[in-house]
Amino acid sequence: NLNVFELHIKMKRTLNLSVCNKQPANKQARSDHPTASPKPDSHAQKVQSALNLLGLHALRNGQQQAVTAALNGQDTFVLMPTGGGKSLCYTLPALCANGVVVVVSPLIALMQDQVSGLRAKQVPCAYLSSTLSDKERDDVKGRQLGISSSNNSSMNPSYVALPRTQSTLRMLYVTPESLNNEDFKARLQALYRKGYLTLFAVDEAHCISSWGHDFRPAYRWLGNLRRCMPRVPLMALTATAKPEVQSDIVKQLRLNTESLVRVVSSFDRPNIRYSVVLADVLPSAPASSLQASGQTHLEPDEEG
Repeated sequence: NLNVFELHIKMKRTLNLSVCNKQPANKQARSDHPTASPKPDSHAQKVQSALNLLGLHALRNGQQQAVTAALNGQDTFVLMPTGGGKSLCYTLPALCANGVVVVVSPLIALMQDQVSGLRAKQVPCAYLSSTLSDKERDDVKGRQLGISSSNNSSMNPSYVALPRTQSTLRMLYVTPESLNNEDFKARLQALYRKGYLTLFAVDEAHCISSWGHDFRPAYRWLGNLRRCMPRVPLMALTATAKPEVQSDIVKQLRLNTESLVRVVSSFDRPNIRYSVVLADVLPSAPASSLQASGQTHLEPDEEG
């Protein structure tokens, strides 16, 4: 014979017990296995500092995935539209890691433009191309890259990588032809032996494919990077690649398909709009206004 108060307490305890027993099983699992919960991005603070240096606030869709994969040592395939921020995918790893990112680009003018823009933001970078004098190329491959000759042989030189504190580069842009130079490959091997290579970024990667519209034979050698320096992650980037071209890029560069991170961004460009005015609809409109209204309008955008 329970009084009303005792009955209320008993019902409350029974209700609490019932609620506890209905908790999801994974709640107990989380306390037993704390590592099973998603880990916070261990590179987040460095990435944000690098963004601040570049005058940017946040990453776009896909960029975070590509940057994190590169910093974690994974191969990455990046398909983004022109102006979608592909260059930021390999610039941030260069600023967050302690090694050198080697960027392969087919266009000398593009390399010069990117290096000029990065230097304006205090990013230590350089490029190698036929437009440089022999003295300038030697300075980039030696002092700036932190490479010293370990013998005096001009026929069979040997190189050693100096401590990173003696290098002034975080990024080096090269043409595929420059990368397939025996002397330069020996210098890269010196960096590789010390663990000083952060990433190989292959821009305009569709050039490696005979299915691509810009097939360039010198790109074919780039598949040897995986054989010569297997521990360095590769990032392939392009703005134009059909499915067969994408598959060929992965095959030719020997990307690790087991852990490959694919980043395919939308080609919708909200910063671009088109307007068309038919002349016979507005016969009284001045010719100048008709011409202006038919132009493409670009909204302010962060290239990255």
